[in-house]
Amino acid sequence: MKLRHETLERDQERMVKEMERAIYKREALSLKYRGSGKKAEDQGLTQHGLVKQTSKLKAAIKKMWKETAGYEAAIKEKNGEMEAVGGALEDASGRYGKLEEDANELQNTINDSLYEKQRNIDRLAKVTALNRRYRAVLDAEEDPVPEAMAATAKEEARVAVEQLDTVRGLINTLRVDFPHLDEVLTRVAHLADE
Repeated sequence: MKLRHETLERDQERMVKEMERAIYKREALSLKYRGSGKKAEDQGLTQHGLVKQTSKLKAAIKKMWKETAGYEAAIKEKNGEMEAVGGALEDASGRYGKLEEDANELQNTINDSLYEKQRNIDRLAKVTALNRRYRAVLDAEEDPVPEAMAATAKEEARVAVEQLDTVRGLINTLRVDFPHLDEVLTRVAHLADE
């Protein structure tokens, strides 16, 4: 704005100087051709014309200043609106982030609950099967382990324990190799421990 004002002032000064030169030139020509019958008005601007033109230029400058002030006010208003919208956007982004965190926490809670539910169902099925077996043994419907099969049953139990240890080792290896699956593999390890 300041630069524009300075430019306009320089232009005004330049035009005033040019007008003054034109006036002096006109007066010199009018003196030179005084008796030739030509009128001074036909040869260019008069001093009154220059004053009139200067006043028009001053009015144009004032009008430009008013327009510039209007544009500055509009710019300030738009900047204020942009800041308000930016603040609202920042608030909305913060709320969205909070809601997203809450949704992730709820999803983790749901996953944990589903895992616990499945674990309890598996545990209940295992306990129910063992209970049925114990009742059958208590009711003497079947012999828990016949003498002939005792050695084989012990060997099968030992092999099963070794296989379970191998599975646990594999799960731990996978947890180390794939840390992003640690939560799931930890749950699988818990299932293997039961």
